[in-house]
Amino acid sequence: MNASLASRPVQYVRAMVRNRRGASDAIRVNDEHDAMRTIDTRRKNTAVFTLTKYAGDWKMPPIETLKPWAQTPFELLRHAEEHLRSGTDFDRRIAMVGFDNSIEVSVITYLSLNPIQRGNRPFAREAVANWNRNFHTKLEFLEAHAQDLGVPMEVERAWLVFYHELRNDLYHAGNGLVPAEEHLRGIRRGAIWAFSLLFECDGEALLDAYLSEAEAPASPPEPTERTAVAMSDATTFLQAYLSVKQLADELLELRGKTADFSSLLAEARATSEMTGSQTDPVPAELVENLARAEQAKDLILRGDTPPGGDTPPLDSLAHALDKFGLRLKSTLRSHQQEIALGALDATLAAQAGNRRAGVVTQTSGSGISGSLLAYLALCMQHPQLNSLRYVVLTDMRGFVMQFAQLYKDMLEPDTRRKLVVPASGAELEQVLRTASSDVVVTTVQQLDALPGSFADDCVVIGYNLRSRALAVVSHFPRGIYILFSSGPLGSIKLREEVREVFGESIRDLAFQDAVRQQLLVPVQVRQYARGGASGDGGERNRGRAPLTESMLEWVARAALVDANDHIQPCAGKAVILVPDLATGTRMVHVIERLWRERIRSAINPADTYAAMLTSASPPPAAADLLRQFLHSGSPAVLVMTPARLAGLDLPIVDRCYVTFALPIAARGAVFSLVSRRQPGKFEGYVHDFGGNDWRNPFDDDAATLAVV
Repeated sequence: MNASLASRPVQYVRAMVRNRRGASDAIRVNDEHDAMRTIDTRRKNTAVFTLTKYAGDWKMPPIETLKPWAQTPFELLRHAEEHLRSGTDFDRRIAMVGFDNSIEVSVITYLSLNPIQRGNRPFAREAVANWNRNFHTKLEFLEAHAQDLGVPMEVERAWLVFYHELRNDLYHAGNGLVPAEEHLRGIRRGAIWAFSLLFECDGEALLDAYLSEAEAPASPPEPTERTAVAMSDATTFLQAYLSVKQLADELLELRGKTADFSSLLAEARATSEMTGSQTDPVPAELVENLARAEQAKDLILRGDTPPGGDTPPLDSLAHALDKFGLRLKSTLRSHQQEIALGALDATLAAQAGNRRAGVVTQTSGSGISGSLLAYLALCMQHPQLNSLRYVVLTDMRGFVMQFAQLYKDMLEPDTRRKLVVPASGAELEQVLRTASSDVVVTTVQQLDALPGSFADDCVVIGYNLRSRALAVVSHFPRGIYILFSSGPLGSIKLREEVREVFGESIRDLAFQDAVRQQLLVPVQVRQYARGGASGDGGERNRGRAPLTESMLEWVARAALVDANDHIQPCAGKAVILVPDLATGTRMVHVIERLWRERIRSAINPADTYAAMLTSASPPPAAADLLRQFLHSGSPAVLVMTPARLAGLDLPIVDRCYVTFALPIAARGAVFSLVSRRQPGKFEGYVHDFGGNDWRNPFDDDAATLAVV
């Protein structure tokens, strides 16, 4: 596998992996060259006749030997392609109609052939008459024919119906509107694939050969303003449905879930399960809308009109699908796919080289856990890597438990390996001394306590590992080393140590890059001079010195005022960081007192405005508190120490109040906390009462400082 695969979709990498094994249910090719050709051609959005039956000596027939009955469908295809290559708005409209007509005529022609002309495949006269009824039934035949041949649909039937509906909107509107580039590419791909499948040839190569001698336009056409097609309700609905399904498919594929989901509702439930206990279940209203959308889609695919009455109109269902799409987009991040593929390439190169794959640095909040799990899913399917053991190492027990939960939630049971989380050093040693291709996750401290080394080949994955990196090497002399880090590595010494153990950078997605890509929201930092607290003499609070009562009250009042003044639609909940548990308890009491004074008798005494989340809290109690914080009005403020920030995913938080000086890693975690995306959340805020330097861990322009 070469480095260019870093930009290819996961499913195409899997196609190549299957081809390297030597066989696939859908694709059989002779060697890697054929596999790369299949993938590269698809990547160019062209259609390739799948070489299931014709692997080996098959070659594309020359144009002059194209079978006579295929000439008319090819002429339509060529005519549409000529208009597409001309590039004017008029040509784009004609190309859209032409490719659509080509699909229909290809099916009509094929069904009219004598069985001897179509591989001795007989069809009953009644079946042919049914398939020829309309465009939708012709697509039903095309799908069934592809299934009989064991060939996957290059373009799903639902998409072909969408393009046909769009073509009808264009054809009948007569108002000069222009189809979008992505829709032209889609229908072209479907038309070429259908022609290639039915007439057993390479339609793409035929078009290239026929048109290569054609005279190119003397100059590119003048650009014109592109106007979106005024789509009918059915077309708009289909586009919303297919776009959401595509998002769900990509998300499930990225997470290694390969099950064939029978409905969008099943996919919705599967995606909802993947982000852990903090994700809302699929709401009842969404369940109902997705079920109705599924029914409406099936009717449209059959060429019928969805009924009226109590059924929501198509535009209402399209709106519900758009909302679901936003829900998926908050989870799906395509950059994870690229990072996982790049890490896979680096691992393969390291296996044949110095065994140092490198370092992925991906700012916390942009989905580094998803990137790591997507990388694992790819590695465990690759023939060169699937027999190895995978050892995931971190230096915090919280990250061990977080990884174990995400591994269970995000990867399909049929595709993931057994996950081992040793409870003790003795259990860890026993696991590592036993030959296996399982996945082991533990802390570097637990590993460091073991004597000797482990000689089996393995992949050692550092997961937010910021200390003791050198100690790892002696334990796994035959390891391939790779690091996934969610924040800055800190000192120059640590960076040099990381480079020595893991290698050079594979990908560095810095905070500001994530903001520019709209993976995170921007953050404002407001720094407060200590003079704002009476009796503190204007000095800044540094280190972990005890916080005075006046300081606690100052921070608490600021948090309450900001909550009252908050006008954005995001809930705007807050976190206050304190140096220790005792200070945290005092802070909670101060906030509660000030809140009750402000609200007076209008409150329910059972409600709490602030609560303490400690690293020592039992997991069930902590989970209950986080669930209440996320999904109810109270508490509105969580008070915690920096140790509790590790792996914390609370997108509802848009404000963090820092009461003392923090190390670099904790500052990165604060930015991650307030910058995670949430509907209605446009900015995050850090209110610093501890004299921290917020520019140090990030790019120079990572934060807009507003010093108060």
